Amino acid sequence: MALIAAIQECRRQIFNEQSSPAEVSLEIRGDSSLVLNQLQGNYKAKDVRMRQYRDKSLGLLDDFKQVKYVHQDRAKSVRLLGH
Repeated sequence: MALIAAIQECRRQIFNEQSSPAEVSLEIRGDSSLVLNQLQGNYKAKDVRMRQYRDKSLGLLDDFKQVKYVHQDRAKSVRLLGH
């Protein structure tokens, strides 16, 4: 859900700047290799809820020029996000 909210916010900011996602390369950083691999199609999303999240995320990302997925350590996520 956090990824979906972040993508939606990126899209809002892009549109507010009178631009288009098709002009933007996006880097997704996350500490869940499961989620990142599901987004890239390397792993199946067996759980219905996870499939819905994956599909919603991919639908929002579909318009971007390029999307790069980067795994980062959980400790870095905690340090950056405070949880």
